[in-house]
Amino acid sequence: MILAAQIIIAGAIGFLVVIGGIGLVAPSAAFRFWRGFGSSLWANSLEACLRFLIGVAVIVDRESFPKPDWAMIAGAFLALSALAIGLLYPLHKRFAAMVVPPLERFMRPYSLGAILLGLAVAWFWRPAL
Repeated sequence: MILAAQIIIAGAIGFLVVIGGIGLVAPSAAFRFWRGFGSSLWANSLEACLRFLIGVAVIVDRESFPKPDWAMIAGAFLALSALAIGLLYPLHKRFAAMVVPPLERFMRPYSLGAILLGLAVAWFWRPAL
């Protein structure tokens, strides 16, 4: 179970770095990707499932972080917010309609933030292989 959690966490780190890199070199392509979230029930469900998996993975592998309690809180936040996103699709769609359009102006800083978040998680995460 821990190995599966570690694979999921590694994938999440890779996703953040890659989508951030795409946002830096091709912001319009990254914006099209982000615009898809909350746009349909399928996209919403996919986002909720992935967020939930990542949250549970962080909870399962929390001992690989220097502050396991903080990892537990972060994982629980991801998992619980995934449940909210999954169950409250109409609200998530309205929220995305408000938040995503202004994101286009700030795609490069947002992308840099995604890269830095991915690198920070990678820096602090010490899985026992």
